[in-house]
Amino acid sequence: MVRIGSKRELAYADISEVIIGCCFEVMKELGSGFLENVYKNALFIAMKERGLTVLVEQSFDVIFRNRKIGKYIADLIVENLIVVELKCCKTLLSEHQAQVIRTCLISMIRMFCCYKSGGF
Repeated sequence: MVRIGSKRELAYADISEVIIGCCFEVMKELGSGFLENVYKNALFIAMKERGLTVLVEQSFDVIFRNRKIGKYIADLIVENLIVVELKCCKTLLSEHQAQVIRTCLISMIRMFCCYKSGGF
């Protein structure tokens, strides 16, 4: 894991700070135990209240050998810059990170945040 020395080293630091703050607000108010959809809806509300532009369940085509083979749906896209992927689990796995990286490649968005709420 790469450590960031200062906010200036982090791309979109101001937006990221607001997103992370919203994540903490949601967890503080709701706690753990809900399905991802509940946290997604709460996070959407919290970010909109902070003035961010948020797209919910944005769909992207998946292309293989120049053919559309399916769609991928990102949980939240903030300011058309940051993908927020929600996971309800005790631990984030490499598979979760790979899923978000794939979203970034498909969508051409280069920043992501994976939000983990507590497990069951």
